[in-house]
Amino acid sequence: MFGYVRPLRPSLLMCEFERYQAVYCGLCHALARHFGPGARWAVNYDFVFLAMLFWQGEFHPVKRRCIRHPFRKKPAAPPNPALEFAAHATVLFTIWKLRDTGRDGGFFARMGAGALLFPARRALGRSEKFLPETALAAGEAMRELWALEDNCCESIDFTADAFARMLGALAEARGVGEERRVARSLLCHLGRWIYLADACDDLAHDLRKGRYNPVAARFGLSRGPLPENIAEQMKATLSFSQKGVIDAYALWPRGPFDGILQNIITDGLTARAEALGQPGGKGKKAVYEGSVSGIGRKQGRRRAGD
Repeated sequence: MFGYVRPLRPSLLMCEFERYQAVYCGLCHALARHFGPGARWAVNYDFVFLAMLFWQGEFHPVKRRCIRHPFRKKPAAPPNPALEFAAHATVLFTIWKLRDTGRDGGFFARMGAGALLFPARRALGRSEKFLPETALAAGEAMRELWALEDNCCESIDFTADAFARMLGALAEARGVGEERRVARSLLCHLGRWIYLADACDDLAHDLRKGRYNPVAARFGLSRGPLPENIAEQMKATLSFSQKGVIDAYALWPRGPFDGILQNIITDGLTARAEALGQPGGKGKKAVYEGSVSGIGRKQGRRRAGD
């Protein structure tokens, strides 16, 4: 359910793309530093977004070597509280995803999830200690989501809102007062968007395997792919959640990654929504390269709040 929150490459300046890659590398280093080298596999784009959103202070990349680039140093984000936060959030949510796979996946997927969960217990304990309020709220929301799925809930709002509260729980650890409220609103709308986009992408696979899918339950679908008329309705629903993200970000203090963040929540989310119902699923790299959506540098960058 991760990997959707990414920038649209043709709309990024070269310097912005280099900074984005540096934060990605910085999160990878942070995971290895806090949880060991094996945690590097969990790094993903959604939590790079989180690190940039909550970044504290200015940004000055450093040169570092890593497993992937052992002979030539690459720019990487320096240690920052936002990276530490994103690393713990990555572990927390990756383990919840593994637990979800253990419930709903096929035989081999369940075996793989179980094999990964066993050595991850210590990492989970560290993350729950670092983010106690988030861990508690996210756990309650995930268990509510499982209950709705087990009962084959026909409302996409109930299921999407449960996952939205799970992601919104991350705001409990960042900021106070108005800042926390804005962060919770932004992350809840983003969580709703991610859940529904993932449900649309997984529709054919879920129906083929006989698994619950909120879009199939809502529209009474028995086979995929996503019909064009329903795809248009889902795009409108995603657009509503995206507008909530944009409106919340308009109230968020600007940091060193403002241009990249605005690219993600406008062009990136729009490109992914426009690709709903097309073959390739959520891993379709061409979506974020701009060759599917038609959104590119020529159109210019839309600014949040415009």
